[in-house]
Parts: sequence; structure tokens; C-alpha cells
Amino acid sequence: IGLPTWVPLATLETGLEFDAVASPGSPVTLPKNALVERIGRLPTRARGAVDRALRLVYGYEDWPL
Repeated sequence: IGLPTWVPLATLETGLEFDAVASPGSPVTLPKNALVERIGRLPTRARGAVDRALRLVYGYEDWPL
């Protein structure tokens, strides 16, 4: 995964049973009442990476060349 808008999330960081990828380049909206339980966590390292990916997607930061 080499895209700056994809953030790899390892099992040990999130508490999930599998490795995952946050992809802010493909946002999805869910109604709040559809969220029924917490299944993992977003570690501090990943929060910064997701924030940067969002900034890239919405044009608040220049793409790395």
C-alpha cells in the first residue's frame, strides 16, 4: 500500500482481529445509531496519518511528488 491516502493499521495497534486499512479517500457516512459497539482503536500514529490523508483528499495539503 503506497498511496498517501491509505493508512495501514496493524492488528497489534488497533485491537482488531485482522490488519486493516483506513482509506479517507473513500469516505462513507453512517448514521450514528448504526454504530453499536467499539471493535478497535485508532492509535496516535495512525490518527496523524489519517488526518494527513484527509488533508490531501480535500486539498488542504499538497500531494507529495
